[in-house]
Amino acid sequence: EGYVTKDVITFYDQRSKDVGLVIVEATAVQKSGRIVPHGLGLWEDGQIEKMAHLVQTIKKNGACAVLQLNHSGPRCIPLENEPFGFSPSTVVSKPGIKPLTMTRDHIDQLILDFEKASIRAAEAGFDGVEIHGAHLYLLSQFLSPLTNHRKDEYGSDLRGRANLAIKIIKSVKQALGNDYPVFFRLNAVEKIEGGLILEDSLEIVKLIKKEGVDVLDISLIAGGGWK
Repeated sequence: EGYVTKDVITFYDQRSKDVGLVIVEATAVQKSGRIVPHGLGLWEDGQIEKMAHLVQTIKKNGACAVLQLNHSGPRCIPLENEPFGFSPSTVVSKPGIKPLTMTRDHIDQLILDFEKASIRAAEAGFDGVEIHGAHLYLLSQFLSPLTNHRKDEYGSDLRGRANLAIKIIKSVKQALGNDYPVFFRLNAVEKIEGGLILEDSLEIVKLIKKEGVDVLDISLIAGGGWK
């Protein structure tokens, strides 16, 4: 159910020694957004208490703790009796997962759920949050021309593709205040035909920096094996 377990505590206890910062792995803002069956979640208040224990474990070793918030989109695990596979368009990203193109209502709910998850992260004691916009998970798919073929305000051009990320950053900043650190993980380059190029990413950086992103965590997609 997305809860921190004893094994998670042990894992991060070992890895938070002799470092200054730990970014806790992709934590789903919706149940439909987990990457693996037992992935962490912060989509409900009941998950805060054990997350707080995780924060305390990291901080007792002298490191700062940041929580990475994510929705895996169509790279998710299937759910029974619930919608899954949210995507900007109908590009297949994982065998066996049929993409579900998001409606405006889906998008509005996702923005709210990122905001609520960030509030829970702050309540648990995290020193900041990282919004995962890389690796062709959901936000990354909105940013990339490879996977975003929408013709509405969340597509059409680079500014439109960045609109979801911008709205999530605004929502999180409004909820937590300008002094609360917000990281953003971004692909600098997607080495796939039709994917983001460096010039695109530099423009996206300018847009999200205006909204108050404090730290950029830069990654890339290395090739066609992303499916």
